[in-house]
Amino acid sequence: MSNSKKKNNKQRKPMNPETKAALKTGFGTLVSNDMVVKAAREWHWWTPVILAVASVVVALVPSFVLGMKADVGSSMLGSNSYGAENGLVHFGEFLEKNNADFLVKGGKLEASGWEAALKSTVAADATAPQWFTYTPAKTSENAPDTEDHNTFEVFFNGPESTISDSDFRTRVRANKNPYTDLYRVEANADATYPAYRTNALILGVDSFQFLKFPANASSNGANFVGKFADFAEGTSLKSLYTTAISEDAAVGTVALSTAVSKNWQSFFAQSYVSTKVSAVWQMTGIMAAVNVGVVLLFGLVLFLMTRGKNNPFRVVTFWESMKMSFWASFSPAVLALAFGFLFTQYASFLFVVLLGLRIMWMSMRSLRPYDVAGK
Repeated sequence: MSNSKKKNNKQRKPMNPETKAALKTGFGTLVSNDMVVKAAREWHWWTPVILAVASVVVALVPSFVLGMKADVGSSMLGSNSYGAENGLVHFGEFLEKNNADFLVKGGKLEASGWEAALKSTVAADATAPQWFTYTPAKTSENAPDTEDHNTFEVFFNGPESTISDSDFRTRVRANKNPYTDLYRVEANADATYPAYRTNALILGVDSFQFLKFPANASSNGANFVGKFADFAEGTSLKSLYTTAISEDAAVGTVALSTAVSKNWQSFFAQSYVSTKVSAVWQMTGIMAAVNVGVVLLFGLVLFLMTRGKNNPFRVVTFWESMKMSFWASFSPAVLALAFGFLFTQYASFLFVVLLGLRIMWMSMRSLRPYDVAGK
């Protein structure tokens, strides 16, 4: 009993004053530039270095997360103001009607019944087209013949081709017949050729490109390149159409067009996974290098700005000025993390701006020189 009472009555040992002061200084650097100067001159080197590394990592989180969440499918097919969505429906209908398909096998695209399907579109004694074309009826009887923004074409660079998928796509975009490398249109008066502005799906063995153009001739189109290596074995392009058909989405209805569009959105998103991951990591590395460089640059700026004859901090060493920048970087990084998700378009450079503002304020207030005039 007496021993337990002694233990209960025993007071806690108070915190060491030095430890208490150190913690106050450390946490104070988040909001106080004076504490930053104090910590940089008194603390060991490893703490500000760790803090600077953490700052760079924290500041990159919004850009990295937003990049990984990017959905190319929704961005390409999120609007029905283009004729590409309707073209994809008729492409699927063409494959279904002619018992043709494109299948992913071993990360590569293989055609099944494609040439026979193209041959079925013309008379037996006529030359079969080399690609699929869907051209909707004119919106009015007086509509111009140049109203081709709703036309949709599908090309396939088969395994027997002697050119790469990339060169094949370049020919299409140059308004050439990709199989003969000859222009499909007449040259302009200045010997140039009209730009290719037709919605198209350019299929290759390893990759594909989707081109989408708006009705407004003055607007730029959208495009992206996807890879077949990101798909499961046996993925079928025809199934993007057939699986969309249901009681609520019958053939010829707007509901079917919407369902097919959603299937292609998922297809596009999946095809871009490896490219997106690689691009995001590459951009993250570049941004990390920039942020590290900026932190070091601001350390140099602090060192140079304290070299004045009337500045009481001219005794600060180069390494101490670097530590000031390291200490000052964490709170801007936290703010960049918070605001980066709110203002996504500025996420990539919020850290640089916020750190620059803090360093500028520190140099004007906490590290200012003496006023020799006594004002």
